[in-house]
Amino acid sequence: VEVAGAAVDLDDYPLTAALAERARALALRVGDRLCLARSQYHLGSVARFQGDYARATTLLGDSVALARALGYVVWSAYYLVELGAVAL
Repeated sequence: VEVAGAAVDLDDYPLTAALAERARALALRVGDRLCLARSQYHLGSVARFQGDYARATTLLGDSVALARALGYVVWSAYYLVELGAVAL
C-alpha cells in the first residue's frame, strides 16, 4: 500500500492502480481491513484524478466506513478530505 502512495505522488496513476489492486486483493485474502481501506483510498484517489467521480465516491466512502469501523479517526478524517475533494 505504501508503494501505491508513492506512485500516486508521482502522478503515475496506472502504476498506482495496479499496486493498489494488488494490495486490495492481498488484504481481502488475509482479512486486513485497514490495508483494504488504504488500498481503496488509493484506488479512489486515482479514480478522482481520472475524472471517474462515481467510482471515486464509492471507493472513498468504503474507505471512510472501514476506517471508522476500525476506530482509526485520523485515517477516517484523511479519507473524508479526499471524498470532499470529489464533491468539489
